[in-house]
Amino acid sequence: MTEKAAKKAAPRGAEAPESAAVAPATGTEIERSGHPLAYVPRLLIGLLDDVRTIATSVTVLPEVARSLSVIEARVSSMDDEVRKMRQGVDALGGDVGGLRETMEPLESELREMHTALHPLRRFSSRMRRGSGS
Repeated sequence: MTEKAAKKAAPRGAEAPESAAVAPATGTEIERSGHPLAYVPRLLIGLLDDVRTIATSVTVLPEVARSLSVIEARVSSMDDEVRKMRQGVDALGGDVGGLRETMEPLESELREMHTALHPLRRFSSRMRRGSGS
């Protein structure tokens, strides 16, 4: 009898038995026979495969732990270096402020010198042109 025929022949509210079930451990379809324990061996095989996969994965954990501890040590040393660099940069900030205060008076003196030298540059360029002829 086909599945459709079994559903039609079944009394109302009664389910027709499925011809296959999905094994939870492997996700594969397994045939159901008349006996409910017939698919247990396949479930056990799937379970053993899963346990084997987990055991293989767990063997990698010590290596991962070593790698993480090396990374942690490097990050800690970098934290110290960054802290020292930050202190150096902060110290430079004060020096830059002092440098600005020193340069401001020089800036006006340089402008005055530029203004005073400008006529001399013009005279010098005329002299070069005149002596070259």
